Amino acid sequence: MGSRALRVGAAAILCALTLRLFASGFPEKLLSWLTSPDTAAFLIYLETGRDVRFSPSQEAFSVDFVESPPPAAPQPTEPPTQEPTAPAFDISYWISFAKSYAESVGLTLNSEAVYFWDNPIDADAGCIYLERDIQSRLNRYAADADITDVWVWYESVSAGSYLIYIGYA
Repeated sequence: MGSRALRVGAAAILCALTLRLFASGFPEKLLSWLTSPDTAAFLIYLETGRDVRFSPSQEAFSVDFVESPPPAAPQPTEPPTQEPTAPAFDISYWISFAKSYAESVGLTLNSEAVYFWDNPIDADAGCIYLERDIQSRLNRYAADADITDVWVWYESVSAGSYLIYIGYA
């Protein structure tokens, strides 16, 4: 059977189904269902997230619909507790960590190795990958045969925010 015959057959079936739906009053039933107050309120809720009520005397999709009042905020039963403060960021811990890790991977600490460095590492209380970043940088330097000495220092950017530099030679 050719593709043209299949297309003609499919079109004939679609036409027959369409005629059958219109003959059974489907469009009127669908329109009646879509414009009922319950369905309209549900569709508006799905589209906007607003809870909408219609009075039985109003037509669906009327511009005079009444929106449900917002839910009342719960009354606090206890006085609000003070949120715990985050511990202060200790940059000296991370400088010591970097220096000891550098020695553990075979690098020598040398305070004169400050003339070459890659991008500094951001360090503050929100840096959750600081240990990984320091280790990654020092592992890269340890793998490079030309780098034997490193030095670690920091600069303060703002209160509690720092840049960690790892110089190499």
